[in-house]
Amino acid sequence: MRGGARIEPILAVDGLTVRTKQQVTLIEEVSFSIHAGQILGLVGESGCGKTVTSLALMRLLNPQTTQMTGDITLNGKSIQSLSERAVRTIRGGEIAFIMQNPMSAFTPVYTIGHQMIETIQTHARCSKREAKQQAMTALEEVNLTDPARVLKALSVRTERWDVATGHDRLSRCAPSERPDCRRTDDSARRLQSKDGS
Repeated sequence: MRGGARIEPILAVDGLTVRTKQQVTLIEEVSFSIHAGQILGLVGESGCGKTVTSLALMRLLNPQTTQMTGDITLNGKSIQSLSERAVRTIRGGEIAFIMQNPMSAFTPVYTIGHQMIETIQTHARCSKREAKQQAMTALEEVNLTDPARVLKALSVRTERWDVATGHDRLSRCAPSERPDCRRTDDSARRLQSKDGS
């Protein structure tokens, strides 16, 4: 409380439940809230619903195969009530999802530059030239060699590996991508594999 005013959370989830069309429950009655500066960890065994929860928050679940109930509020806006176009503008801008496997973060039929520039222009009012410069700067900041070559390359396995090695840092340093809420999926997996646990 500051000056008697209630500080609202950046993200509030209340009673989130996801079921398949066949009524198989994937997650049930998930509730939590996150305020500015807070870190929340969702911990559980494989298959318990951590990723499903994240996909639901981003509204990335397929509505043809799943049913979602409950409330998700981001910066005072109900995620469920937004149009698909509006949701696209907040993904990466207000909320971001760092995938478990960064190798799959890029579509192999488009160049890495095309995908980065499109994302930057979605969230920042800038020209294509300015977006390209921001993309180059982001790649340089994660120490990728020859950023111009990386931008022009199709995101085949070799190029995806180059970008994936700096993926976590890239998500934090891209000049136009400063989401209020960032979700990483199983970020401890690489640490766990070192000692076999």
